[in-house]
Parts: sequence; C-alpha cells; structure tokens
Amino acid sequence: MTFTAGPVAIRWYGLFFAAAFVSGQILMTAIYRKKDRPVQDLSSLMKYMVIGTIIGARLGHCLFYDPVYYLDQPVRILKIWEGGLASHGGAAGILTALFIYSCKKKDQRFLWLLDRIAIPAALGGSLIRIGNFFNSEIIGHPCRKKNAGKQHLERGRRLVQKTCRHNHCDFRRIFHTNPFSELIDPS
Repeated sequence: MTFTAGPVAIRWYGLFFAAAFVSGQILMTAIYRKKDRPVQDLSSLMKYMVIGTIIGARLGHCLFYDPVYYLDQPVRILKIWEGGLASHGGAAGILTALFIYSCKKKDQRFLWLLDRIAIPAALGGSLIRIGNFFNSEIIGHPCRKKNAGKQHLERGRRLVQKTCRHNHCDFRRIFHTNPFSELIDPS
C-alpha cells in the first residue's frame, strides 16, 4: 500500500491504473492531432474506455474466477473496493466500449479505433502489471537469481514471507519472442 487518506487506501495498482488512463489520453491526443481528427472527441472516447475497462475487468473477475459466489450474491459484484479485477475482462470491456462508441460516432470506425488504441492499451497493460508487482500480487516463483526482485508478502499488516522471486511467466514471454531465447532464458 502506498498511503491511506482516511478510510480510503491508495495502492500502487490504483496509481498505475490511473497512470495508464492518463498516458493513454496523452498518446491518443497526439494520434488524433497527427491524423487531423477532432481532439475534443477524446473526452467522450475516454469516458467509454474507463467505464468499459472497469465494468469489464470487474465482471471478468467475478464471472471467471468465482461465478457461483457472485451469482449467489450479485450485489457483491458492485463492491469493487473489496478487490478483484481481471485484465482479460478489461480487454473485453474495452472492445465492447469501442464498438458502442464507433456505432455512435460514424466517422470513427471500430477497426480504425482498434488500430489507434493498440499502443496506449499495451502501455496501460504494462503499467498495470507494474502496479501488480509493486502490490506483491504477481509474485512468481522463489529463485536464487541475481535479477530477481525481493518481495514482501503481507497478509493485512503482518509480514508473511520475504524472499527473492521473479515472475518467470513475464520473462519467458519476453525471451521467447527473441530468436536467441535458448541462450538467454532466465530459468
């Protein structure tokens, strides 16, 4: 956790989530200017994107990870402060929001928007993963490698474990796109 302000706890994940939207807005402004599109349309597009991302990420978590619990108590779906967002649900929410937006804005076709949103979405996903890492939510496997990060796993305010870990899935994803991955595979 980064800090608290009364009953509200501000976490790294939330800060990086907000940074993803701010950086996305900056990138999309540059893209719209370069393509001579009306920049004022971005405020409307961002509303669709934020709402689509949050609703999609929350529904993705609820329906993919614990559907019985949330379908038995559907009001719990609204309690987003209890945690639980899924990136794949967020992606589905973004696609849905872009489709709805493109139906209302006939001059901004769905595929055109998808092409333009690719870079901001990739940057946003990366920022959110960094927030996950700082919150010790993506901890990886224990290791003895020098490139591993030291993770402080907490349950409430009690320190449970302090060990070196790396998220090998993310490293593998990077290295397996490299033709020399056999030479530099970290595992």
